[in-house]
Amino acid sequence: MNYNKQIEANIIACLLTDNSTLSVVEDIISTADFYLLEHKLMFEKLSKMINEGKKVDLMLLDDTLKTLDYYQEAGGLSYLAEIMRDLPTVTNAKAYADVVKKKSIQRSLEETTSKRVNSEDDPESYIEELERELDQIKNNLADKEDFIVKPEQSLTHLLNKYDDMCEKGTDISGISTGYESLDYVINGLNPGKMIVVGARPGMGKTAFSLNIANHVAESDKSVLFFSLEMEHDEIAERMLAMKSRISYKKITRALIEEHEWGPLGLKMNEYKKSNFFVVDRPGITCHDLRYFIKTHVKKYDLGLVIIDYMQLMKEPRLSRNRVQEVSYISMELKNIAKEFKVPIIALSQLNRSLENRENKRPQLSDLRESGSIEQDADIIMFLYRDDQYYDEAIQGLAEISISKNRGGENKILSFNFEGEFVTFKENKQEIRF
Repeated sequence: MNYNKQIEANIIACLLTDNSTLSVVEDIISTADFYLLEHKLMFEKLSKMINEGKKVDLMLLDDTLKTLDYYQEAGGLSYLAEIMRDLPTVTNAKAYADVVKKKSIQRSLEETTSKRVNSEDDPESYIEELERELDQIKNNLADKEDFIVKPEQSLTHLLNKYDDMCEKGTDISGISTGYESLDYVINGLNPGKMIVVGARPGMGKTAFSLNIANHVAESDKSVLFFSLEMEHDEIAERMLAMKSRISYKKITRALIEEHEWGPLGLKMNEYKKSNFFVVDRPGITCHDLRYFIKTHVKKYDLGLVIIDYMQLMKEPRLSRNRVQEVSYISMELKNIAKEFKVPIIALSQLNRSLENRENKRPQLSDLRESGSIEQDADIIMFLYRDDQYYDEAIQGLAEISISKNRGGENKILSFNFEGEFVTFKENKQEIRF
């Protein structure tokens, strides 16, 4: 039997004996953890009144419970008196709360694992829902104290970060993007940060993210690249063109000249041994993303996650409302970044309506399908090239417009895009807003 009536009653008695006991037990349990309805009601009312600063005794609680329809079925004053008759030791309150929490989790596990599969259910969706519920149960096991950080812990973390920066001889706290000007503005790629790179099709946002990925993967960190649009071999072709400086067109059409095979072979071997991993699965959900990251970090030192691109992610439960779906995905990307303490670069499409403007440089309002992306992201940058619209424009000249930079400045950085080699190079000059 996955509940203990006496233990639940003992908690109520402890609270009535010493109201201050609430501070001990409410760090462990909530109303939902009680099994019997009468105990749920008693704990809910007790907690509310004590937190309001009231001195609550048996008679005051009874008077409050009388307003409830369930009062008589719950036993009324006689049951409250019975609870107080066998007065427990108040010092055992934490132990009682631990037992109630354990029983609550056991009931949740039984309920989750005993669910039957409907013959019409999609097995993959069922498994995903089951795993989501199990994750929630696991989260409930976490000690709430673990999330409370003392000043000394923050200072220790800061000092360790400063020591690490001094040891590496760098003035940025995050992982380098490979671009000095960009690192300077955003302070590198920092753990827990959600970075959105938005652009219209054809601007080169995948290529830009691959340049960053290549630099991170050449360090001692791994990169997990979620390719929701391209096949894994297409990604490999772009990486090889970038690494070997051999024309992307030659690589895709197998037009490699004899003198190029040697250098290309060396880069193929280098790529084979790299810390760059592609997840080649379309339409992934946030749950899928969390699973792949959780599995990856058990084997590798994950430094960066890239999603190409976020509007291709799915959340079946919200599929009828695209704005809500994208909003949920955006919020979860930020949560996952914090949970795994890893930077996430999420590529994003922009609204087609900007094509109708005279000035086609992207703005925050152009982020597609959800305003919550702007809210959730720590950094938002837009990629723009004049040559995609105007024949007379300088070919390859690109702008990286940093339009949101939590804790930093907004700036426009100048780059050159070498399409032949899928490479972005910085011009090392900036234009202030």
